[in-house]
Amino acid sequence: MLHLLPYDAAAHEAAVLALFHSNVPRYFTAPEEVDLLRYLRTGLPYFVVVETPDEAAEEDPAGTVVAAAGYALDDDQVDLTWDLVHASRHGQGLGRLLTEFRLREAARLFPHLPVQVETSQLTAGFYQKLGFQLLETQPDYWAPGLDLCSLQHEPLATAV
Repeated sequence: MLHLLPYDAAAHEAAVLALFHSNVPRYFTAPEEVDLLRYLRTGLPYFVVVETPDEAAEEDPAGTVVAAAGYALDDDQVDLTWDLVHASRHGQGLGRLLTEFRLREAARLFPHLPVQVETSQLTAGFYQKLGFQLLETQPDYWAPGLDLCSLQHEPLATAV
């Protein structure tokens, strides 16, 4: 059973770092860990997906953190931040679950602002399938062979 919970540093920081490490070096570079930790300590909206056995109590979903992601309000857009799915769980719908949740939150809280994500060419297609448009690509931005792809989803008030 999957539970979407607000991030709690005491309960989740080590697990979120484990998600990050499972994706190094394919999707992230090791030095980015410092930026992730800095982000996690900002208090910006961040969420974890916890998997529990089906018989676990709803009120106490202690289990395994399998994915995490957040969002931040920028001047004129909502940014999707630090999308992490454990490498062994890619392709199982966890990224979609988190992205659709954050799009709904953006529609509810900031309906007239576009939603942007900065990612690599390895995951840009995932976001395009969810309605994001590629705005710009910068080769070798994150590391050699790891490009920056800036994508944007139209303001959700007009997308409905």
